[in-house]
Amino acid sequence: MLDERRIREAERRVRRAIAEGRLRHGEGRYACFFFKNAENALDCAALLLRKTEEGVLDGSLWVVNASYYAMFFAARGALENVDVLLSGEESRHLLVIDAFLHHFFVSGVLERSLSGSRDAHALAFQLVDEYLAERSKRHALTYELGREAMLANARTSLERARRFVENVRAARSGNA
Repeated sequence: MLDERRIREAERRVRRAIAEGRLRHGEGRYACFFFKNAENALDCAALLLRKTEEGVLDGSLWVVNASYYAMFFAARGALENVDVLLSGEESRHLLVIDAFLHHFFVSGVLERSLSGSRDAHALAFQLVDEYLAERSKRHALTYELGREAMLANARTSLERARRFVENVRAARSGNA
């Protein structure tokens, strides 16, 4: 859940990642690559959801995973677009979330890109909060024994991912 404590922790980790060279400014060349991966992940999730709803297979877990990865790739693409690069292999997912929080939420970039919305701040908060929730859901359903993804989990994940990718793409366009 996104709250002040979570934001402070992210800011602390971003400062440490910058100091350690794991997060730096450079020439971001792969924004299109990451946004294409986000779109492909959405397409895969939608196909898996349709086949699950038709009873062809039980793909709910994979809809959740693909939906989360669509969000992850969109966040990576947005960071690349503003020339924020990641290096190192450890905790890449957490670093992307923290860097996205820092460069797009805390800075107000995401909110400004949503300024046509009725309540841009609330929508920006919702998008980031849902990204965090999907990361937690994916982790729990993938790694905790006995947890099973349900069709409702899958539908929610895909809906959130579509909303996130669409709005992050718009924020990216506003920064281009």
